[in-house]
Amino acid sequence: MKSKDLLTADERFPTSGEPKRIEYYYCYGNPGLNGWWNGVDWSDSWDDRQKDKFRFFFQPEESQVGMPQRERVAVNRAEIYWKRKIIDELKGSSIIIGVACLIGAIALAALIHPLLFLIGLIVALIFIAPKWLQISKLNSRISKLVTLNTALEREVEELIKQIPSPPDSGTIRRYLNEELRYLELKFLSDAVNATVTSENIDDFIRHKPVDDRVRSLLVDGWGLMQPVSFKDGDSTGFQSVVNSIGSRIAAFRVAKTGECFFQVYYLQFIFLLEKKLAVCGLFYDFLSRKAYGRREEGFQYQHVTNLRISEKDTTVPSVQLEIPPSMIGDLFGKSVNAFSIMVSSGSRFECVLVDDVVVGGLNRWLTLRQEQDAIVNVNLDRDSVLKNFDGNEKEAEKYLKEQREKAVRIERELLLIASQESTSKARVVRAQVDARLEEFSP
Repeated sequence: MKSKDLLTADERFPTSGEPKRIEYYYCYGNPGLNGWWNGVDWSDSWDDRQKDKFRFFFQPEESQVGMPQRERVAVNRAEIYWKRKIIDELKGSSIIIGVACLIGAIALAALIHPLLFLIGLIVALIFIAPKWLQISKLNSRISKLVTLNTALEREVEELIKQIPSPPDSGTIRRYLNEELRYLELKFLSDAVNATVTSENIDDFIRHKPVDDRVRSLLVDGWGLMQPVSFKDGDSTGFQSVVNSIGSRIAAFRVAKTGECFFQVYYLQFIFLLEKKLAVCGLFYDFLSRKAYGRREEGFQYQHVTNLRISEKDTTVPSVQLEIPPSMIGDLFGKSVNAFSIMVSSGSRFECVLVDDVVVGGLNRWLTLRQEQDAIVNVNLDRDSVLKNFDGNEKEAEKYLKEQREKAVRIERELLLIASQESTSKARVVRAQVDARLEEFSP
């Protein structure tokens, strides 16, 4: 997609000069992020799958669509209001002058000469005419502003019509499972130094399938919840993700089914091979399909010293992220479940899980966010709103209608996360690994 500065006149609205396509506007939001994003990431090199995922994670908020036009409309409305107020004042002073001159003309005509009545009218016109000329100019300006606002509002309506419908959770889940299976084959091929396909994977993985996503064992978590570095100080790959995509490591979206999807996952593939256990851990950007901090090792089964699911205290990431402070407070500084494997060499693989503590924190944040979005709807008292619009009843009623509709939409669209299966799946993985370790115990 070309830069906004390179757009031709045909690619811009004639009235505002702003782009005709919604992707150029900062109206795309995500519950895990502060502020608004544009859609220019929909580059020509993106395939349909990436575009679908972007539409799922980053959805336009109708109230933010066409903000440059909306801001101009607001400025024009303010100018219209003040010009109408000036017109009312000019009309009032004209009436006062006219009445005064009329009374004076009648008095002079009665006391001195009838022709003085005509002179009084002429004097009145001399004083009143400039005011009516000014009123005419003001009305002409108001008419132009009203026409301009109508055109700008029509542009916003055209942009709103472009808001795409996000793909359903079934499509997103299918994309994720397909990519997990691709990664599984890739990493398993590296572990066994052979080409592994979906047709021959059973030659390498002998245990029964325990996960409908992959053939091997998989423990996964949200990238944001993982530590920035290991205890020995080595980077986990968290910083590399932030360096590449910034705060979007915190992006997530709740589907209507209650399932929560993350832009960045932490994946831990575990392969129970014939004579060794192979592990591959990495951060995976689901949107771009890029991997970060990939780390893989193979161990003899007898060298595994500890395998557990235990509570771990989470700390706020030591990197600058533009994510809501309230969400940080709901997620970090708490004890959450983590799956870990340790071996005699000192190596350690760990994945912080999306357990009920994390789900509860996200749901508290989602509820608070709804309340924050609805703050503008708290004071819908007509008299107060009318006062804010300086008595302009038409504008006040329009505002009230918009805010009531927004309040209803927010209430209707609130989605909370259902309990995820991250911890239960990790327990299944642990049971499978424990069973294999017993086979090789002395």
